[in-house]
Amino acid sequence: MPAIEKHALDRWMYRKSGMDYGPFSTKDIQDMITGRQVDEDTEILNHRSRHWTRLVDEPAFGGFITQMRTKETEHKRQQQLEDSVMRVQRSMSSHKRIPYALAAILLVAVGAGLYFFLQPPAPVSGGLTFDVFKVLSFERLPLIRKTMASPATKPVAKATRKKKSSKSARNRNQWGNGARAAQVNTPAPQVDLSFDAEDPSGGRELTRGDLDSIQKRASPRLIRCFRTEASADAAFRGGVVTLYILTSGRVALSRLNTRPAPSPTLAACVRGAVKGLRVPAFAGANQVMEIPLHVAAAR
Repeated sequence: MPAIEKHALDRWMYRKSGMDYGPFSTKDIQDMITGRQVDEDTEILNHRSRHWTRLVDEPAFGGFITQMRTKETEHKRQQQLEDSVMRVQRSMSSHKRIPYALAAILLVAVGAGLYFFLQPPAPVSGGLTFDVFKVLSFERLPLIRKTMASPATKPVAKATRKKKSSKSARNRNQWGNGARAAQVNTPAPQVDLSFDAEDPSGGRELTRGDLDSIQKRASPRLIRCFRTEASADAAFRGGVVTLYILTSGRVALSRLNTRPAPSPTLAACVRGAVKGLRVPAFAGANQVMEIPLHVAAAR
């Protein structure tokens, strides 16, 4: 007969902290053992024997405690086994992800290398960058203006002086307009290349090739002058060089408008750069040509 059936009608008392508790049935005591309310060393009394003994020494509970310990041991072993399996699975999963992570890193490295190798080179500033970290930019914008009309008749001396005075006023007006053109992007005026009957050029007109020739020869010299000025003055920002093209073909400096005002060294350098420039004689009126040269701080 199983122990639980044999002692099913027994009643039990147990002692804890100097106090007696009960009576309890055999099933109640087993539930207390499972709930950890009592342990194997707890003193227990059967109402039949009237003798206190250790709980583990009672046949009704010794086997129950042994079975419970065996189940707990098996449960712990099973739990440890499941934990080991989970750790192995996580380790295998992480190892499976390693090749993908390496492939992603390799792709990023290859992409970065291709970007740096295939990136187009930085634009070159045409050799105009110099040691004071400034950049000169040359704008190919020749502005041509009519400065004097063809005389109809030979004037008397007094009239000539009056005409010269009027022409000077017009030239001052024109230079003022040129200074504003250096600061404001205004459209280039039309070129007046009308034929002058009194001009000994044989009717030849000033051509675009003549202007390009002046610009091609004057620009490198002027750039050198502006670079020297920029090296000496950090606030120098360039300006506009105005050339006076006579019908005889000679080219002279008409005006030098810069920010800040040009130094004597820059003025002398620009006059020297313009000196000796010529084009074939042409018909019509004298012309003005503006060459803008600007300095920008290098980044």
